Amino acid sequence: MKYLIDTSSLMNHLEFVDFSEVILTVMTLRELEKHKDGYGEKAHRARQVLRALDEHDAVIETDSRQVATYKYLVGDYDPNYMDNRFLELLHIIKHEDKREDVGIITHDRVLRKMAKSFGFEIKDYNDSKMESYDGTIDVKLTPLKYKKLVENMNRVSGFKNSLKLETGQYAVICVEGKEVMALRYETDEFGASRYREITMSPHVNSKFLGDSSGDVKAKNLRQAIAIDSLSRNKLSILTGKAGCGKSYLAIAYLLQEIHDNKKNTKVYIITNNVPMRGTNTFGLKKGDILSKILQSNLGSILKTKLGLDYTQQLIQRGQLNVIPLEDIRGASFDGPVYVTEAQNYTKDMMKTIIERVEDEGQLILDGDERQIDIVDSKGINNGISRALEVFKGHELLGHVRLEGNMRGEMSKLADMM
Repeated sequence: MKYLIDTSSLMNHLEFVDFSEVILTVMTLRELEKHKDGYGEKAHRARQVLRALDEHDAVIETDSRQVATYKYLVGDYDPNYMDNRFLELLHIIKHEDKREDVGIITHDRVLRKMAKSFGFEIKDYNDSKMESYDGTIDVKLTPLKYKKLVENMNRVSGFKNSLKLETGQYAVICVEGKEVMALRYETDEFGASRYREITMSPHVNSKFLGDSSGDVKAKNLRQAIAIDSLSRNKLSILTGKAGCGKSYLAIAYLLQEIHDNKKNTKVYIITNNVPMRGTNTFGLKKGDILSKILQSNLGSILKTKLGLDYTQQLIQRGQLNVIPLEDIRGASFDGPVYVTEAQNYTKDMMKTIIERVEDEGQLILDGDERQIDIVDSKGINNGISRALEVFKGHELLGHVRLEGNMRGEMSKLADMM
């Protein structure tokens, strides 16, 4: 199967392109040449694509036809409209070149619908699963296999990675429909690779959330994994739908760090002030920077979990530093960095944040993969997806997709809608 590929797919999903299956048009090459001479991210991506095309020149099929006149698209089709040129070229390849195995790679909605209506195959890199790697997997075992797993974990020598986990990966062990154990594959203090059991006993002491003493305890094994990752890993990614406890656990952990007098920790919270419709209205909110932050989505979380007065105190004392994404260039972070709604961050946004975390710093991401509001953050251009891909098999990473709804019966009923 061969596919015409549009400029946007090349520029946004270059690492996903199989050059042996694409047909590159001169129209696309001209667009790339036009973009490469500018400044900013678009020009940088165009130059990356052109370099990749040069490297794979031997396997790329190129079509130089300009399709200035239409033979197959009849009616009111604008010959200057790039989508129509692609559609006409698809018809020419199919009918004149006698090639049935031709389609198009694009995430342009109109072009997809038009090509599909003519019977052409469509490939859209944005349809790729957001999380290609799962840092916590479910493992179903029989009672006998579970017994052998425990025996394997207790061996002084001869341990085997029978679950075939990646380094740093967690597993929830299920026996006869019941979750009985959580574990992590990692290197122990003696340099040997082992499974370490995650128990329900560790907790976070926020001095503010949780029970009367401020203790926040795990309500299930996946929450226990989240607490373990927050306490041990440089990069913790907590995903899951609303109500699963990801922001609650993260904020409880951050409060614990703030209140630890031995550490004198400063916490940094990154907020991306792009609303659902993709326009930036941060500057339109009334008041100073603190007021604007408290009016944002992040501010709503802080006010709900901590209260307005206490949130303002932490910010004014410099213990809680809330930083808009657009202000972090040149910054460096020597403490925990928390990114909320991280599903809306692109690869480039995420890279900008990660490269500013110092050795003594830590990065916590939370996100709901079902609620990606920004088009540019979908598919393999998603920041969480890319972080999971890059850090896969590294002991720095801990990732868990939390499950369940911890808010109450009313909130649980929303899942039925």
